[in-house]
Amino acid sequence: MKRAGIARDVLTFWLRNGLLQPMEAAAGRGKHLRFEWYEANIAAVMNQLRILGMKIESMLSIVGTFREAISWAESYGIQPNDLPALDTIFTLHKKRINRLYDDAGLVKMIEQFSDEKYAEARITDRIKKIYYKMPKDEFYQHRDPFMIITEQPEASDVRQAVYQYGKLTYFWRSGEGEKYIFAWGEAAEFRSMCEGSVSSIALDIPTILWRVWNNPEDGIGGLLAWMKAGDDEEAKPEVEV
Repeated sequence: MKRAGIARDVLTFWLRNGLLQPMEAAAGRGKHLRFEWYEANIAAVMNQLRILGMKIESMLSIVGTFREAISWAESYGIQPNDLPALDTIFTLHKKRINRLYDDAGLVKMIEQFSDEKYAEARITDRIKKIYYKMPKDEFYQHRDPFMIITEQPEASDVRQAVYQYGKLTYFWRSGEGEKYIFAWGEAAEFRSMCEGSVSSIALDIPTILWRVWNNPEDGIGGLLAWMKAGDDEEAKPEVEV
């Protein structure tokens, strides 16, 4: 948990309460616990919520949603880079439901998006197989939590280390319990207000995770150069670490 910057006493408390899950129990004194890589992401996000005063019960409810999304993805063999293509095919499906296409039109559009020019959004045969056996409600239930917690920003992606309004994830309660709802993106603030939020917590998760996987001191030169370059894509340098 060194990457996530978690103090030892906090880590001990979290392990005792099941917030973090090691891959296997350490045997013997001085043995190190081993974690799946995404546990560092969970720890970093939860640490920010802890600092802002969230109770362990609430943190457990959020982590439960993350873990359900990870288990869902594993059950279908979904990797984070599969999400653009799955999003494409379920968007086409939604248009079919709204009668913008008939069945033949849907099949035609799916075939159109099988072309390599669509890059990450390309609908391959493997993506089709996942789509045919997955209920659409499952996809929309787990997509955002899975996407949020499985980011591994590279040092060269310095834009992740700069505040951007549309990146914020909002966490809020709709009642008096400890169960939090959360939503990501430009519509998240509006959604939180529509779903019973009187107050909410907003985190810039991409920046938090950029700092987990990259050394801010190594990347700061590239970060400052990127900010100075503005919107000139060709002038934005890569960060060396």
